[in-house]
Amino acid sequence: MSEGACTVVAMATSAELLDVDWAKRVPRPGSPTGLRDLDSLTGGISPGELWVVIGTPGVGRTAFACQLALSAATTADRSVAFIAGRERSDSILANMASALGRVPAHHLLLGILTDDDRSRLDAASQQIAAARLHVLASQDDAWQFEHQTSIPQFDHLIGGRALADVLVVDDVDLLVDRPLRQCLRELRIWCAQTGMALLLTAPDDDLMAAGRAVPDLRREADVLLRIAREDQFDRESLRTGEADLLLLANHCGPTADMVVAFQGHYRRFVDPSER
Repeated sequence: MSEGACTVVAMATSAELLDVDWAKRVPRPGSPTGLRDLDSLTGGISPGELWVVIGTPGVGRTAFACQLALSAATTADRSVAFIAGRERSDSILANMASALGRVPAHHLLLGILTDDDRSRLDAASQQIAAARLHVLASQDDAWQFEHQTSIPQFDHLIGGRALADVLVVDDVDLLVDRPLRQCLRELRIWCAQTGMALLLTAPDDDLMAAGRAVPDLRREADVLLRIAREDQFDRESLRTGEADLLLLANHCGPTADMVVAFQGHYRRFVDPSER
């Protein structure tokens, strides 16, 4: 094609964009996270996006991953596959039931359910059972790999793209055969090719340098969230029960620091107004 022809194509494309009534465009079909400020900035988890959630061990990454998976499956009616790198599948489901039913997690663990607990747990269990949600852990018989594997092979574990609109991989660093920062470009391409939304959780030690996310992570992740809790290490903190969601990268819009409530006994994060 000649240089002049290329110019014509570019001008035609620009003209088409200028003619679009952006106010009437249908919003992207994102799955809500259930957190108002996060959804307003990101539009939720959209098809083909790569979300990465990082934080120190014990800060609540698994609870956050369970919550977003559950919201996509129940609120947005998406098919969701949840792969657990460390927890057992029954533990993941218990976390989800605790969060959805507002049943203290230690009540489930110790079997000391009140009548009110049982009523809410039954309702939550029915809602989870009706959702298109598949949970798989490395201890399960269905796991096809004896050792670590590469991310693109996960589609064999979950039956390919037909099984899930959203794939959540918790503690992904335990499941890959090299540092996660070296997998990011491959992950980005995999999301684009499959159209599947992918949410990963990992510790931040390999992904942060000098207090900042490594460049590869900021470039490849559509959404990069870091969870921090002051009371994780300081039990006398005046911010007990609060968590910071640090939106470090957001290809859809601005970054921001958001404060939410962390209800550890329910294994969930909620907007401050719901405390």
